[in-house]
Amino acid sequence: MALSKETNRNVAHRLAKEKYTIVEDIDEDDYPFIAMYFQYKHRIWSRDKQLILGLTEKGFWAFLFLQMR
Repeated sequence: MALSKETNRNVAHRLAKEKYTIVEDIDEDDYPFIAMYFQYKHRIWSRDKQLILGLTEKGFWAFLFLQMR
């Protein structure tokens, strides 16, 4: 059973690291929002221009619900 828990931790760590790399050059504090998007498929609502523009440049515009003024 310990192997199963360790495997789950490794998978979770790998997935978190993958999502972190998406935003590490934009705003690394936003990686949990990206990870939740990929896990739960919810839209990200944000007024964070730096995040929106950075993700748009990387081709992730489709899942942003833009709230920029």
